[in-house]
Amino acid sequence: MNKRQAQAAQGAGRRPDEITGRELIRRQLKRLRESSGLSMQQLADEFHYSKGRYADMESGRTLPTKEFAAVLDQRFKPLLKFTELLSNVRDALIAEHMKEMLPKEQAAVRIQTFSSSVMPGLLQTEEYARALTRASIPGAPDDQIAARVSLRMERQLLFFREDPPFYWAILDEAVLARTVGTDEVMAEQLRHLEEIILNPRNKVQILPFAAREHGMMGGSLNLWTLRDGRTVALAESFGPGEPIESPTRVSFYSEMFDEVKINALSPEGSLRLIRRYLKDYHHEADDGQPVAQEQLQRGGQRAVS
Repeated sequence: MNKRQAQAAQGAGRRPDEITGRELIRRQLKRLRESSGLSMQQLADEFHYSKGRYADMESGRTLPTKEFAAVLDQRFKPLLKFTELLSNVRDALIAEHMKEMLPKEQAAVRIQTFSSSVMPGLLQTEEYARALTRASIPGAPDDQIAARVSLRMERQLLFFREDPPFYWAILDEAVLARTVGTDEVMAEQLRHLEEIILNPRNKVQILPFAAREHGMMGGSLNLWTLRDGRTVALAESFGPGEPIESPTRVSFYSEMFDEVKINALSPEGSLRLIRRYLKDYHHEADDGQPVAQEQLQRGGQRAVS
């Protein structure tokens, strides 16, 4: 990449090392496949992938997971290991404070989270994550958006491990009411949330608009309990979060989470409210009136039975 290309990339919201890493993965994957005399379909079949999913990786639309990168290294034994290339790309995409915290999230036996405005990353569907990422990074190129979404989806693999964590989320009702993407995207997101709730290891509660003020308004909180019994926290407001490991401060944030939990709807009442929003998003997607607009016309609140 020459200087002009690097400057253009930075102007579009990219980092040169990020582009290089992604492009190397794409080119190497294609070169090794072709040198083996295999078609995309043949290689996809070998790895038990769909052709479309594999093609997305070879075109650079998505990144391989860490697990698949390791499989590629074993299969092709390249000089530039896919796992190392992927690690470089991931480092360029992950905020500094999250580089320390993501391993803790992946190792946690219990995760508690509160969000006042958007669906937590571990609960997001791919299309919701894509719409949210586009809004967060205006003008970002498609491949950067795809890479960030891919990383977010990879984080969710912890739910499928042999010993998944116990997960407890409290969401402000605004998370349900605010349309991210389209009504169809929101309907899909709430269906996914419903599926999450039906897993007995997961619990989701909604903090209704009727609830009074509380200490976490406008922010978000994550509490991760590790195998050794320690709990670490990440509190965020209008900027990067701050990792918290001090027992005194973690206890303070745990108490704040418990306070919000007391004022939230029961899991059963929360599920009923989620299903009402889901019904409205389905309806509004059919007749074309956004749910947010309908909310304003109704005065912004819904009754919960």
